[in-house]
Amino acid sequence: MNAHSSILGGSNAQRLLTCPASYHEQLKSTVADIESIYAAEGTMLHNVVADCITRKISASMLRAVGYKTHLPIILTEEQTETVAKGLDALEEIKNRYPGMSPWRVAGLELRLPLPGVTGAFGSVDLVLINDVAVIILDWKFGAGVPVYAIYDLPDGSQQVNAQAMFYACCARAKFKRRFKGRKVVVAIVQPRLDPTYSLVETDEAELADFHQAFDNAVQEALGRHAHRERGDHCRFATCKSTCPLWTGPVFDLAILEPQKAMMRAAAEPASTEYGAFLSHALTLAEIAETWAEEIRRQAHVFMEDGGAVREWKLVPKRGTRKWVGSEGTTAEALMKAGVDHADIYTKPELKSVKQVEDAIKPKKLTVPAELFTMVSTGTTIARTEDVRPESTHGTVINDLRKALKAL
Repeated sequence: MNAHSSILGGSNAQRLLTCPASYHEQLKSTVADIESIYAAEGTMLHNVVADCITRKISASMLRAVGYKTHLPIILTEEQTETVAKGLDALEEIKNRYPGMSPWRVAGLELRLPLPGVTGAFGSVDLVLINDVAVIILDWKFGAGVPVYAIYDLPDGSQQVNAQAMFYACCARAKFKRRFKGRKVVVAIVQPRLDPTYSLVETDEAELADFHQAFDNAVQEALGRHAHRERGDHCRFATCKSTCPLWTGPVFDLAILEPQKAMMRAAAEPASTEYGAFLSHALTLAEIAETWAEEIRRQAHVFMEDGGAVREWKLVPKRGTRKWVGSEGTTAEALMKAGVDHADIYTKPELKSVKQVEDAIKPKKLTVPAELFTMVSTGTTIARTEDVRPESTHGTVINDLRKALKAL
C-alpha cells in the first residue's frame, strides 16, 4: 500500500478545507505516527484485495479455498470473509453501471499527485473504467467509525466525502482523457460494517470546483491569520495538542471558580446561575478530556520512540502470566503435579494461569513457577516517583520480543 501525504493528502482534505490553520499547527507536532496494529492490518488487507483483483480471485473462490499466495500472509477466517465481502461489494458496484465493454483496471494502489498543489498527493486504491463510467474506489477495513461517500448536513444539504473527492481529482488528472463522456462514481467500501459500501456520482465541474477549493485552502493555510475551526475534523488530528481552540478551554478550567459555584448551589440548589456554570464546565471538561487524551497519546509514542519527557517515564502495564510451553506439555506437567483434568481445561481451550491457580487453591496445590512467564500488555506513562521499574526504548522492544516468543 502506498504512503499517504502526512498533511496535504486525502485523509486530511476535510480538515484543511474546514480549518486551513491546521496545516501549520500539524507542522508543530514532532511526534511521528508509529503504525498501530490496526493500521498494519489495514495495509495487509489492502495488499490482499489488490492481489485478488490482479489475479482475478473472486469472493466465492476465496471462501472456497482461502487465500493462497507466495507472500508470507496467512488470513484468519474473519479476515478472509472481510476481503470476500469487499469483493462482493465491488461486484455490486460494477453491476450498477453495466456497459458494452468489460471493466478494466486502470489503476491499482497508485500514489498520485494533485496537480498545481505542491506536496499534495494521495494513495488511490482502485480506478475501474468501462464505456459508461469511471469508478474511483477507496477501501476501509476498520470496524469502528463508518465512512460514507456522501453525508447529510444539518442544514438539509449534502456533502461528498472530501477524501473521496481528493482521490477522484488525482485520478482525473492521471486519466483525464478517459473521464470524458463517462459517469464519475466515487465509492467507499467498508466490508466490516453494514452497509458494506456507499457511492455517489459526481462530474467534471464538481471535481474542478473541489480542486480549486482545496488549492484556495492551501494558499490560505500558507498565509497569515488562516481560518481556524474546531469540529469533527479534529478527531484524529495530532494538532489538538497545540491548537488554541483546544488548549484555550483547557486552561480556562482554572478560572471556573468551582468552589464559589458550589457555595452558591448550597444556598440555592436550583440556581440558574449554577446550571449555567455546569453547562459551561461540562463543555470545557469534554474538550479538556479530548485534549488530554491526545497529549497522553503523543507523550506515549514519543517516549516509546526513545524521547525523554522531564518528570515522566515509561513503565510496564500490569502483567498477565502466560503458559510457557504448548497446551499438551503444560497440561501433562500440571497433571504430574497432581492437578485434576477438570481444573486444567475449560471448553474449548486451556485455562489461564490465574484460573488454574484459583481452581487448585482449595486443594493446597500450586502451579509450578517454570510453567509460566509474566508478559506485560505494553507500557503506560507515570510520574518518576512511581515504584514500578522504568521501561526504556530497549526494554520495550525486548518485552515485545518476549511476548511474541511466549505466544
